[in-house]
Amino acid sequence: MNKAGIIGFGNIGKKLREKLLENDWIVSLIVTSEHVFVNDLNVPKDKSENWLDYCHDIDIIFLAIPTVDDGRTALNFISAAVKKEIPIVTCEKGALSNYFAELKPILNSTGYSATVGGGSGMIHFLKRRFFSGMREVHAIVNSTMNYIWDDLRMGNPLGHIVEEVRMLGYAEPGKNDPIKIILCEAGPDVTKKISILFNLCFRPKTILRAKDIKIVLTEEMVRQAITEAMDRRFVVSFEKERNFREKNNNIPAFTHRIEDWVISGGFKRTDSPLIARLCNSATRVNNAILTVEGEDGSGGIYLCVGPGAGASPVATAMIRDAEELLS
Repeated sequence: MNKAGIIGFGNIGKKLREKLLENDWIVSLIVTSEHVFVNDLNVPKDKSENWLDYCHDIDIIFLAIPTVDDGRTALNFISAAVKKEIPIVTCEKGALSNYFAELKPILNSTGYSATVGGGSGMIHFLKRRFFSGMREVHAIVNSTMNYIWDDLRMGNPLGHIVEEVRMLGYAEPGKNDPIKIILCEAGPDVTKKISILFNLCFRPKTILRAKDIKIVLTEEMVRQAITEAMDRRFVVSFEKERNFREKNNNIPAFTHRIEDWVISGGFKRTDSPLIARLCNSATRVNNAILTVEGEDGSGGIYLCVGPGAGASPVATAMIRDAEELLS
């Protein structure tokens, strides 16, 4: 019977514990922001900074904390666990997106599929497709914005939608203003995810850090995208430099060139056939990724879709990673 520890006990941490217990795991360690709990959630055992002292019989650790900095906190947790020869599964995005060089040597002991795409499995899908001659990739990687724009298209008011998103736990905590929530999702959240996708799946010689991507999206541009919600969706694209064409009718959030790829993200028009195909497959909190392969697409178009947000699909993806690491 596997014995687990959980670091972070918010929505995802609680759902992890619930699902692990349902599957006959033993959850003997819980670490919150303040305390360590061993076997009994009602009685704190120690301060949280001493968590490593209670891991001597733990088989695997689940890291379910939000990104509170640029990923340094999560990096320290991951490094400490692996140094103690305990595999760790994370859904936190900051460490992999800004400290990939430090984590690359220990990725064999780290589960990370829930960092991008929640329960969709898009990281493993894209890693498999890389050797098939990808010439362009288009993706919906932010469930919050996808949910918002799906509801805007149905005529629902922005304020009501965002309040619903916050209550469901899809938006980062601490934000109330709808426009600022969207800017946060379109900037820091998305750039972390594309950094992780690029570094893990494109086998680059140059490591991409989320903090190196310059965001140009403004509040005025977000308001325009809201007004044009019927015809737009937030999409990230990876295109070969030789095939890339700047599209003047997009509302850009960023454009970043690295090696022979151009990575762009923004509110793109859905009258483009590829973008339409991607967006039609991903409703509500679903994430989706579409690859075009071979010269002029002769190798085919491949699509991966699945739930990108919500504690349950994220927890399920993390447990799947854990089972693979322990097998």
